[in-house]
Amino acid sequence: NDARIPQHVAFICDGNSRWARKRGLPAIMGHAAGADRLVDVVLPTLQNIGVQYCTMYGLSTENWKRPIFAVIEQTAERVYHRLQKERIKVEILGDLEDPRIPASLRTSLEKLEQRTQESCCQQDPNGEPPQTLCLAINYGGRRDIVNAARKLAEQQQHSAENLFTEEGFSQMLGTKHVPDPDLIIRTSGECRLSNFLLWEAAYAELYFTDTLWPDFDQLAAFSPTSMP
Repeated sequence: NDARIPQHVAFICDGNSRWARKRGLPAIMGHAAGADRLVDVVLPTLQNIGVQYCTMYGLSTENWKRPIFAVIEQTAERVYHRLQKERIKVEILGDLEDPRIPASLRTSLEKLEQRTQESCCQQDPNGEPPQTLCLAINYGGRRDIVNAARKLAEQQQHSAENLFTEEGFSQMLGTKHVPDPDLIIRTSGECRLSNFLLWEAAYAELYFTDTLWPDFDQLAAFSPTSMP
């Protein structure tokens, strides 16, 4: 029953560092294992289920102490051809212009976004639309709301029409090109959104699990064959 399949699933991929510590490994190895889980397990499973949009909380505006820049850059370079083959287009959410972001990482992410979107412009032989992967990098829900309010106020100064509607506000957000999430999954036992998709999560189902992200394998529960 396609009506019961989430159109958009978002993930707060928590627990990478704890996964590494439990194994006596450096934290960066946990983030690398988390990236592998996304590419090798999560995205293929979502495609098989029929989920059209996926958003991953990769790096928040408050998360600058963790050694994940290199992992993100290496993953971006590694997965391009696979994403192209599977017709998955990337959209970056967040502020890549922040001077704290290494130039090489910014270039890799911008290239990944541009190249996957260009490759997905070609018509699929079966008429299937591409899957969209949103990567939230240097993203914060509160900051996105503030920026949206600022942009809408600037536009309102030049319009006699009332632009301050829910729809008008949503069009100012960084997520304006994707539907609101139907389901938000957070791993590692934390039961909060942590500044993730605050506006967009208004009607989302929330699923929390104690499983650490590199071990996450519970997507089968959302498969049509598993639904009653």
